[in-house]
Amino acid sequence: MMGRKLDLSGLTGDEADHVLQVVQRDINLRKKEKERLSEMKQALEEEGSKCSILSKQTKFNERCCIRCCSPFTFLINTKRQCLDCKFNVCKGCSSYSKKEKAWICTVCQKSRQNTPYLPLSKVVSLIPCKETITICVKCNYLILFTCM
Repeated sequence: MMGRKLDLSGLTGDEADHVLQVVQRDINLRKKEKERLSEMKQALEEEGSKCSILSKQTKFNERCCIRCCSPFTFLINTKRQCLDCKFNVCKGCSSYSKKEKAWICTVCQKSRQNTPYLPLSKVVSLIPCKETITICVKCNYLILFTCM
C-alpha cells in the first residue's frame, strides 16, 4: 500500500471495513493489470522475433502476411501495409482506422493498447487540497488526495 498508513479511527466499523475492501480491490486490480501487461509485452516480443526472422526471408512479406503467413491473392486476400510497423498484412490481421485513414495490424493495435491506466490519484494530485481519503462512488476506488 505504498508504505502509507491509513488513519481509520474516525470511521465507523462498517466504513473502515468498506475502505479496507476498496483498498484490497484496488491492490488486486493493479496486480491483474500488471500481469496482463506483462503477458501482452511477452506476446508482443515473441511476435517481433517472428517478424524479424520472416522479414529476412527473400520477399516473404511481398507474398505472405507477416502475421499469419497466409499468401496474398488478387482480390480475395490482398495485402495492406500497416501504418505503424510497415509490414504487409492480410485483411484478417488488420483493420482500417478511419481516423488515421490507414490500415493497422492487430499486433500494432495491441501495442498501442499496452499502456497501464493512469490512476486517478495521479490526476487529482495536481489539484491543491488537504490530504484526504475519498471513495469514488462510480468505481469504488480509494483515492488519496495529497498536496504537492
